[in-house]
Amino acid sequence: MVVLGYAVMRLVRERRLDERTMCAIALLAPAVIAIVAWSVAFAAGGHSLTLLADTYLHPERASQAVSAQMPNIWYPIKALYSLNLDTGLVIFAPHYFYVVAAGATSLLMLGALLAVVRRDGLWPWDLTILVLFASATVVQPMVFASAHENHFYLAAVLVSMLCIRVGSIRGLVAISAGLLVQTLNLLALYGVGGPGMSEPLRGLIQSYTPEALVLVACANVFAVAVTLLALYRSRIGCVGRLGSGPGGTRAR
Repeated sequence: MVVLGYAVMRLVRERRLDERTMCAIALLAPAVIAIVAWSVAFAAGGHSLTLLADTYLHPERASQAVSAQMPNIWYPIKALYSLNLDTGLVIFAPHYFYVVAAGATSLLMLGALLAVVRRDGLWPWDLTILVLFASATVVQPMVFASAHENHFYLAAVLVSMLCIRVGSIRGLVAISAGLLVQTLNLLALYGVGGPGMSEPLRGLIQSYTPEALVLVACANVFAVAVTLLALYRSRIGCVGRLGSGPGGTRAR
């Protein structure tokens, strides 16, 4: 969706199919072909032609939650809302949080797209795509509803690559600190080794309460915020001097 949004905004701004818009459309082609092919295959097997699309548009109710153990903004928000640190390990209510999450995610992604379209003429094409994907993979688990504890994995990979790409050491340190916090969250939730796990790890799991998860979420939100601020203050606005890609120009 973020690449499609970029292509549409770029087309509106340039009023023509320039090279970058065509590259973005080309990136969408494999996904569109796969969805169409599998939809036809399901239809041939006796299912509805829209079965695959329905799984995205209408997820199972059992999988819905404001946040399902992902240490994101919703744990401190729920704690402030209820004036109680006992938010539960999974947040299901209040229901209007779902609407707020959807609205906030849409606004953040729209803002990210506008910022990229305004500045990507200075960026190499590979950096433009990296920023687009990294933005989407950060916003989804940190702000949108129904995020699980493992949904930050792709963001961890892409944001780390982005920090290295633009030379942001502070950003890389901050995202690494956030990943350590998330590792603690995973260990406290599930441990390692099954019944034979060590006593310290067993004690960590037994003492991991909703209150502790709220504190972990606050630390993780802070680490991600510092990472994004470091990227914003980095050379990301002038890396065009390093090269240019399709439809780009070199910064002078």
